[in-house]
Amino acid sequence: MSVPETIVELLEDYLDGELTPAGREIVTAWAGESEANGRELAAWFVSEVQLVEAARLTDMRMVFEGLPFNTRTRGILSLGNKPIGKSERRLWHKIAIAASLLMVLAAPAAWLNIRSGGETKKFADQARASEKSNQQSENALPAVAIMARLENCVWGAKSKPIRVGQDIPPGTKIALKSGLAQVIFESGAEVVLRGPCRFQVDSSMLGHLSAGTISAEVPSRAAGFTIRGPSSEVIDLGTRFGFSVGSDGNSEVHVFQGEVISRELDEQGEVIGSEIRLKTDQAVLFPGARKQAQRLAANEAKFAVEVPPLWRQDTIEPLVVERRLALWLRASHGVQKDKHQRVIAWQDLAVGHNHIANDAFQPEVKARPQYVEDAMSGRPAIRFNGTSTYLTTTPLTTTDNQTIVLVFQHAPPEIGEHGGGQIINYNGPPSRYLPDVHSPGVLQVGEKVTSRDGPAGSIAAKAFVGRDSRGADVSAGIVASDSLGLMHPRVAVYLYNNSENVAALYVDGQRVAESSAPTKVAVSSRKVIGKHGIFDQWYFRGDLAEVAIFNTALSQIEIANLSWQLMERYQIARSPSQL
Repeated sequence: MSVPETIVELLEDYLDGELTPAGREIVTAWAGESEANGRELAAWFVSEVQLVEAARLTDMRMVFEGLPFNTRTRGILSLGNKPIGKSERRLWHKIAIAASLLMVLAAPAAWLNIRSGGETKKFADQARASEKSNQQSENALPAVAIMARLENCVWGAKSKPIRVGQDIPPGTKIALKSGLAQVIFESGAEVVLRGPCRFQVDSSMLGHLSAGTISAEVPSRAAGFTIRGPSSEVIDLGTRFGFSVGSDGNSEVHVFQGEVISRELDEQGEVIGSEIRLKTDQAVLFPGARKQAQRLAANEAKFAVEVPPLWRQDTIEPLVVERRLALWLRASHGVQKDKHQRVIAWQDLAVGHNHIANDAFQPEVKARPQYVEDAMSGRPAIRFNGTSTYLTTTPLTTTDNQTIVLVFQHAPPEIGEHGGGQIINYNGPPSRYLPDVHSPGVLQVGEKVTSRDGPAGSIAAKAFVGRDSRGADVSAGIVASDSLGLMHPRVAVYLYNNSENVAALYVDGQRVAESSAPTKVAVSSRKVIGKHGIFDQWYFRGDLAEVAIFNTALSQIEIANLSWQLMERYQIARSPSQL
């Protein structure tokens, strides 16, 4: 589809219930300019509107106000008083039926009763029951991937556009006419699609490329990740590679780093011939039709290895400590916002030792935190409201020894209650590769969950390590500070050193609490920022400017140097003993 980006944004505003009268006029004017525009709007409408979303859609007449849609005798049979042909009439007839149905499903109850009494209400009730059933069915298929980054994407006519941060269930087909799209699988494998391309997400360890070009980066934990084509497949052994399928069915595998196994497939998808092992800078061409495979030299330039990050052109002040840095979010860089300055994505600064990006996302409009340009000593921060806003990273592997660094400030609590807000929690489903979400390995930093009756603005941290025989929660590494005040920037560092059985909490470079760290906490999971990982409560209320996770226990001098650097950046004064 070639609907202009400005029109797409307005249509998405409509789906989010935020289309203004001015925006509606812009859409109407554009649709009436030509028959082609009308067809493109219809195609977009068909691809976007699902009956399972009917309950949250408002009256469809709002979108088509000013078009002949609101003249019930003719339906949508012309645009801007221009005649259209039979094929266009059939297309618009389908749209009129779908739109009318959605009106009936989504309109207020009062309108339903006036419209056709009990029968219409019965129909709406049945639709809502069907919607609930469909949602339950969808919930039975957990996401196996997430759409991470997009650049200049034009989607195929039969492919529903996927938004940044949107979960991808198994069986999802992605068709790109042009542009770049990064898909991150729950296994940790990252695949970049370059249009024109047709790709299907089958599971967390399997994808199918029908046509086009992809590149993939696969961490060691996802060894065995497989991409299948019509005539060949590539099985990754922990590497970076490219895979392409031509219009004639030929396919190529190019290895940029590491090692893969390639195999030829017959028309039924069965393996034929011997496997071919490829290492760095090696490639193979499978010409099909049972012709012999040809060895080649790898050519990385033929493949789109990454979708450029938002921060690529920025000058970024590095951290003074980078040793085993696994995640680095800084609000000054890489924040993708909607038109209301709410955060869609917060991109990981994959620089230096942090070479794999693990971005944080929030595709749901109502759950997006706010981007504030001058929130913290004149610098940007992400503002969480304490009731509904949070972000979730892509699957990130963390180790038994951890250092978590946060630059934050608590906001005044809502009247009558406060406390328990989680700034970061390691228990983000669905990607915990453990028997269940209550298994050991959950680090969390925020206010004490039991602090609702105590002083506001403290910081606490611990590792949840399971439940005892009576079902009571058991935690280790429990540390907490006194009240730190409100709307005052702080640098907090939580050290969990399982190797030396030490947990410690530092605030503005000073150690304020210490405990033991006897339990292993290594886990692959999404990290949840701004709330508890699995419970829909304990939301953080305040501003967050930086998050850094190190897959190691930093030394005291490293923690001090890093704290002082961040304190200077956010104008936090050192105590006399630190000068």
